[in-house]
Amino acid sequence: MSIAISILGLALLILVHEAGHFYASLAVGLRPRRFYVGFPPPLVKKERNGIEYCLGAIPLGGFVTIPGMHRPIGHDAERRFSAAIAEVPALAGSVDRVKRSLDGEDFAAAPATLDELEGGLRVAKLSPAARSSAEKGLAELRDALGPDAYWKAPTWKRLVAIGAGPAANILLTIVIFTFLYMTVAGQATTTVATIAPELERGVTSPAKSIGLKPGDRIVAINGEAVKANEVYFLDPTTLQNHHGGLVLVGDHLYAGHGHNKGFPICVDFATGKVSWGGDIRNAGTGSAAVLYADGRLYFRYQNGVVLLVEASPAGYKERGSFTIPEVKNPSWPHLTVADGKLYVREQDTLYCYDVRKAKASGCEWYDLWGVAPPDQPDHSWQQISAFKRKFGGAEVELVPTLDYVLDAAAYERFWRVERKESKGPAALRSPAALAAEA
Repeated sequence: MSIAISILGLALLILVHEAGHFYASLAVGLRPRRFYVGFPPPLVKKERNGIEYCLGAIPLGGFVTIPGMHRPIGHDAERRFSAAIAEVPALAGSVDRVKRSLDGEDFAAAPATLDELEGGLRVAKLSPAARSSAEKGLAELRDALGPDAYWKAPTWKRLVAIGAGPAANILLTIVIFTFLYMTVAGQATTTVATIAPELERGVTSPAKSIGLKPGDRIVAINGEAVKANEVYFLDPTTLQNHHGGLVLVGDHLYAGHGHNKGFPICVDFATGKVSWGGDIRNAGTGSAAVLYADGRLYFRYQNGVVLLVEASPAGYKERGSFTIPEVKNPSWPHLTVADGKLYVREQDTLYCYDVRKAKASGCEWYDLWGVAPPDQPDHSWQQISAFKRKFGGAEVELVPTLDYVLDAAAYERFWRVERKESKGPAALRSPAALAAEA
């Protein structure tokens, strides 16, 4: 069934495409000779008003024959009449005169040479294959020399005839999607349509475990009657989440908007009104996976950029960013925050970043993103080191740093952990200097 539907769908696309060429050619005076849907051999063929209509047996394409697609040359005659000359050498003189008129671009005299050749072919004894080739050659050359030949037409007419095929397919796409959006958009309902048997292999879905079945109607939740009505609908130009999901923080939704764009957007969940965003460009490109944790939004983009954004409907405000190391191909893994650590998977590598705010000296401003109040000196430095560690039973690359030093005690603790992996930056200040400045 699926194969039959695919063939019918392809046939529809071909029909619309070739119809675009066909009707556009008629409109500008380039009268087609054939209209084929499918390739020969023909299943059904009919000629009407000098145009041959055909349904081909091979549903992998189609074509519209417009007369005189290229300027005729002598080789066209040689290609079509060579078989006839081989069987009846006396035809060579007539064919040669046709070739000379075409190569010399004497298109006024060429029709007379074709008449002479046609008379010779009429009385010649030829095999069916040679005669068929010769007759096709005569028809093609007469079309190419005719007043409605494609190559003779003004440029704008040729562009209309050729461009109408793709334009018809684009128009069909617009019509189909408009119809779908108008007729099959989802509607709010309290009736259960389907039940997923498992969340994953061996894990029964909650709906199945409580006995829900298709056709059940939800009438109350915790004893309170429910009624589902559409409050608002956001069209794709307003909110289109291609990938990465949405997060609800308080009364507002946050997401990446646009097909494969990931523009940050904030929407009032109760009203559907956009609070900000939808067209904000930043260092990230492609789709964005979104995570909320500890009052902040994490946007992880297809190109490896990770942004920290305030989760506030008041306005868009970036608090920092970094790029995941060695991003070679587009990827879309979701982020996870657990116990103050941000886990980011990039292909087969897992990165772990410490995103807890340091609390040394009563200051809570220093964190992964290097944000500090104006009256506090920034004693931070960034150290990245990779090493192997068992994680969930598999050996992965773990990058636990992007840590920040606030005072001597924090420095000593950090250095004890990291000294085996790296000597640190050459310009790193001593613990005493850090303590003095703190």
